[in-house]
Amino acid sequence: KFIQMRMALAEAGFVVAAAEYRTIPDTFPAPVVDGKAAIRYLREHAAEYGIDPSRIGVLGDSAGGYLAQMLALTNGDKSFDRGDNLAQSSDVQAAATLYGISNLLNIGEGFPEAIQKVHQSPAVTEALLVNGSAFRDWPGATIDSDKQKALAASPMGHIHGKKPPFLIMHGSA
Repeated sequence: KFIQMRMALAEAGFVVAAAEYRTIPDTFPAPVVDGKAAIRYLREHAAEYGIDPSRIGVLGDSAGGYLAQMLALTNGDKSFDRGDNLAQSSDVQAAATLYGISNLLNIGEGFPEAIQKVHQSPAVTEALLVNGSAFRDWPGATIDSDKQKALAASPMGHIHGKKPPFLIMHGSA
């Protein structure tokens, strides 16, 4: 149903772009690098696409919500700027996230113990994003195996200084 949201935004006069980004088996920071490359591309081609380059926002749901948070919270962090159009800024002016993960270290918190235990496996999405897949004689690693790395891959690890406005939608209702 996300296509319906894109269509509604376009009908309301917004320029809408859907960008592909790397996921598992690639690891962090690949998705953020790709998202920032897409933003720089849009700025580079702003006149061609009718984009106001000073008013770029990001919106995503689930993994895309996580990525929208990371893109906005890493404004000004050049370590994620790789590839083409490096003369363009990858900063965004607003973010909206629909049930995106904000902290990779506490997924499952508040759920029954069985669900919490699942999230301590090296085979769950958050562990794979941060640590990569098990391979040959390496059994993989849980999300807790390197908390600093997990925090760096979490939006919560980037909340400092001035950030753009956010709309965060999450819940069970």
